[in-house]
Amino acid sequence: NTIIQQSADVQISIFIGRMYKYARMYSKKILSTTDLNGLDDYTFMATLMYRESMTKSELIHYNLMDSTTSGADIIKRLIKSGYIEEHDDEHDKRSKWVRITNTGKELMFNVFNEMDLVSNIVTGDLTDDEKLFLLEYLKKLDNFHLCIYNNDRKLELNEIKNKYL
Repeated sequence: NTIIQQSADVQISIFIGRMYKYARMYSKKILSTTDLNGLDDYTFMATLMYRESMTKSELIHYNLMDSTTSGADIIKRLIKSGYIEEHDDEHDKRSKWVRITNTGKELMFNVFNEMDLVSNIVTGDLTDDEKLFLLEYLKKLDNFHLCIYNNDRKLELNEIKNKYL
């Protein structure tokens, strides 16, 4: 058996993907006791806890959904459950705004403490200094990718590489 040495870039990509899967696994333990259908439902709700009201498309975009359709499905499900509500945009009749309801806030307050436990487990046995170090680099990476997501996500990968790297 030949062992192929992977570049640091490949290993980082693999480990970031694995961290997401671990976080999702731990979160399922908490969210399975609620009406939420998983992390996407939770992140939509958490976003609305901190941002009073947003358009549907802003909420979908903010949560980096691959497709507007899946984001719209999440919003419909959360409205049907009574966790969020929609209201008309007074300036643009085509646009709908969403906000979290009191029922949604109550659910989130009940879930937040348990999700803090998930966050503690995800960051593992890192020291506080190591967490701050990791956080600094993750924020830097997020800013890099958010710029691409906001401006150039439709470009081919080679075009993104040539423009940003």
